[in-house]
Amino acid sequence: MTETQDRDYRAEAVALATRDYPFEVRKTEYDTHFLSVPDLPGCTTEGETLEEALGLLDDAKVTWIAAALRNGKVVPNPQDADAFSGKFVTRIGKSTHRRVAAAARRDGVSLNAWVMEAVNFRLGYTESERTTPVPATRAETKVVFSQAS
Repeated sequence: MTETQDRDYRAEAVALATRDYPFEVRKTEYDTHFLSVPDLPGCTTEGETLEEALGLLDDAKVTWIAAALRNGKVVPNPQDADAFSGKFVTRIGKSTHRRVAAAARRDGVSLNAWVMEAVNFRLGYTESERTTPVPATRAETKVVFSQAS
């Protein structure tokens, strides 16, 4: 591949990377911040601080998109944030429902709060991650899934 062709992919990748891709933030066992872009499988970056990781995110997206273009792959569109209302319905067995309701009562929280905590636990989010303030910089392009409301 020529240098000109590579530059063309990079220019197109830079333009595509400006789209509003949501990402996930996780704190690692080594106390670093790991960011991943679910719409771009394998597009990740990591930094000692959240600010450092955020600073590396644009380059990670551009690199991922340029590689996809170079290899003839389709670059997916960002998922539509409006497609997720924050509400979903699920059915569980009566005995499970009874046990979950009892656990929520025992913990002094609503059934909804108890289930939300269980889901966050299963996803690997901790209480401190959900309450960590997100810097105001770049907030227009950031979705931090671990910050449940």
